Amino acid sequence: MLNKLILLNKKPNKHQKLYITIIILIIVFLIYCIRNYTYNSYQTTGIIKCEDDCYINITLPYDKVDILSKNPIIKYQNKIYKINKILYKEPYLDHEIAYQDIEIESFIKEERIINFNILYNKQRIITKIKNIIIERK
Repeated sequence: MLNKLILLNKKPNKHQKLYITIIILIIVFLIYCIRNYTYNSYQTTGIIKCEDDCYINITLPYDKVDILSKNPIIKYQNKIYKINKILYKEPYLDHEIAYQDIEIESFIKEERIINFNILYNKQRIITKIKNIIIERK
């Protein structure tokens, strides 16, 4: 009789493991968003020219030139390179679009054409998510 009362009073725990798993996954996701950083990216092509020093010559639309003021780095062949020196040339118009030629000190010491990404605007993932939500409102 006592066993029947205990069984009748016992509440079912069907989904307890599922709830705990979901809570743990949410906590892990939040920790990941707070600890890790992400960048905005701009893909471009550059020509490496060498004289005394080697520089990557790139042409950017004038409205994109400000990305180089946001602590940019270069990602080339899955390797990250810091930009040490940037030289700006005079802006010019081409078909009514403003462009500017820029020389970046090169990490490659041979002349060739390369495709690479400029990574800029380093922020935590949680900050990027917050900014996206604020922009949509």
